[in-house]
Amino acid sequence: YWQIVNDGKMYVKITNAKKKIDVMKELQPLICKVGELIKQSSADIVFLNGFSVSNWIIMQAAFSVNKKIVIQHAGIWTKEVNMYKHFFSSWGRKLVLQMERDISDCVDCQVFLNDFSRNVYNKIVNKVPVAKSRIIPLPFLGRKHGQVKIKKINPGQPIKIGIVARWDRIKNQQAVLDLAKEISRQELNWQIYSITVIPET
Repeated sequence: YWQIVNDGKMYVKITNAKKKIDVMKELQPLICKVGELIKQSSADIVFLNGFSVSNWIIMQAAFSVNKKIVIQHAGIWTKEVNMYKHFFSSWGRKLVLQMERDISDCVDCQVFLNDFSRNVYNKIVNKVPVAKSRIIPLPFLGRKHGQVKIKKINPGQPIKIGIVARWDRIKNQQAVLDLAKEISRQELNWQIYSITVIPET
């Protein structure tokens, strides 16, 4: 395992940019270092799980040393950036949105969880050539011969609803909390289970 530590100043220079800057030039020292590590590891494929400034650096490093790159879109970064606009300057937001668009120029295959996600990505980020994309849903138990198996619930048995996700606007745990309050208000025989970390706010 390799761990690269930096003070984050390069990230802030991008996210809080007051004017157009050359992101590749700003992050070149890290890109070169990661490229060296990728070469040392003799990797055949570089797999990116989700997208961020850090994964952009890894992507550019892999591209610079001619490695095959596959990315799984766990979500769409553009939607998250637009939801958290106040974390970025106006130019910073433009720069990071362009970084997500750069994916199409660098990677060999883009993996989406479903058609809806790929269609939204094509609409708001960048058009992905069909030959360079795949749909691979996350696996889950309960599928039988292509059909979803629905367990019959006895009338007296509580309906259990669960979520495992971070507490932020993207995952919208607040909506789960609101649902729990409404269930309590209506005295429904439902139970909510949430695994998360609630920030001290």
